[in-house]
Amino acid sequence: MFDFVHLEIIFFYLLLFTVMPSNLIEQVFEQSKKVRTDVVFMTVGEIVNLYKAQEMLINPVFQRLFRRDKSQKTNFIESLLLGIPTPSIFVAESDSWKWELIDWLQRISTILEFMWELRSDNMPLLPSNKISNWLISAEYLSELDWLVWNNMPQELQLKIKRSRFWINIILRDSDQSAKYEIFNRLNTWGSHLSNQEIRNTLLLQFNPDFYYFLMDLKEDENFQNVLNFSDKDIEKEVDTEFILRFFCVKNYNEDADWKMQNVSRFLSKKMKSFYADGAFDLKLEWDIFRNTFQLLNQELWSLALKRYYPEKNAFIWRVMIPWFDTIAAGIGFNIGLGTLKTGNIAEFIQQLWSHDEFNSRIAVGQSVEAKLKFCESFWKSFFKN
Repeated sequence: MFDFVHLEIIFFYLLLFTVMPSNLIEQVFEQSKKVRTDVVFMTVGEIVNLYKAQEMLINPVFQRLFRRDKSQKTNFIESLLLGIPTPSIFVAESDSWKWELIDWLQRISTILEFMWELRSDNMPLLPSNKISNWLISAEYLSELDWLVWNNMPQELQLKIKRSRFWINIILRDSDQSAKYEIFNRLNTWGSHLSNQEIRNTLLLQFNPDFYYFLMDLKEDENFQNVLNFSDKDIEKEVDTEFILRFFCVKNYNEDADWKMQNVSRFLSKKMKSFYADGAFDLKLEWDIFRNTFQLLNQELWSLALKRYYPEKNAFIWRVMIPWFDTIAAGIGFNIGLGTLKTGNIAEFIQQLWSHDEFNSRIAVGQSVEAKLKFCESFWKSFFKN
């Protein structure tokens, strides 16, 4: 039946071709070719069977990135029972034709967990979050309190199993960079994850080796001593972001790299370039990182990246990002080239405390991007022999 929805679609395409500049139209069509997708309609029962046959995969490491409490999980089960509409699911088709879940991880895990179908390697880390033992009272269905799957009336079990979802499939022959961007946007919109947690999910999807490279460096004792992260920072992957930031800033090249518009996007794009072009030498970069933080730990320990106030005879309580971008990247850059200043590194760092240009360029009021760009140009010469 022809309705207003069809008219709106026709109007959109008429507008697209009459208003849009021809070069933009060409760009839209060219980029659209990179993504091939399909859509199917499936029931919860069918999805569970795919998971049990290991034809729909949940990366176990993803589970630690999602923090969903028992109340949120119970509310989702309640939504299924009440028939409340839910968003569609996104999966990526692998080279072996299996599906890897890239969105809806929390909801699908909740269904599987409640039905006692979630494998141990996919179980939540926090026992208090598990709903396989019992649900709690929900907003509209208070009788869910203490309910377990095996005690649920069969007609309600069937209602959950027959709940249906749209599944969007990113086909295996889609361009890899397009897959990356889709995954990035799916995990950014409306998400409560930190930027680095999102990057971690991208790495696990597209380059697990680089992800585990970063995870290994997190355990470096010298790095941990110098940065001294809180438990909350570690939970939000702040420590991983600092490691990535070290490599991104150290390897930033103003002539070769894109114009920086946003630091977070810069980190994401630079991270992608590290494993996309194969130019990032993991062994070499590993050694530079370890040597850099070993030197900082030996010289100043946890004070290395904190600003000193002579008038108060005290250090600021937290690590300053511009100091990290200057000191850590500057030392690492020159270690890599074999051009690091000889002498007392602690004294060189202390000179920054009274360096007029440095302090004025990283002062409050300067944009984050401007500070990073200045630091990048400053440290190459400051720590050079």
